[in-house]
Amino acid sequence: MDPADLKSRPSADELYTQAIKQLGFDNPPPAILRLLAQGLKALREADAAPLNERELQAIENIISYVSLFEKVDEATVEAIVTAMFNVKDVKDIPSGHYEDAVCFLMEVDFTHLVN
Repeated sequence: MDPADLKSRPSADELYTQAIKQLGFDNPPPAILRLLAQGLKALREADAAPLNERELQAIENIISYVSLFEKVDEATVEAIVTAMFNVKDVKDIPSGHYEDAVCFLMEVDFTHLVN
């Protein structure tokens, strides 16, 4: 996974704007606006919410697995992951990026990245 992939992911506000455009309404009905607003709120909350315990445990387990499998120090793998997601600690990765973190861990060749 390329760091640009995370930046190219549309924000909640961009998704809202795209949805309004795709619906083809100049002035959407109130019911549609409420539905889109609720979706926007949910997306914003997912991007801001911390990982839940299961998500955090899964990422920590994958970090351990990758470290063992690729013979790279666990702290190094964790440092790369936190740098990729621009957070201080793995637990600070937003829940909305859980799937991105898992994919990143499974796709990156840490052996070649470190050496």
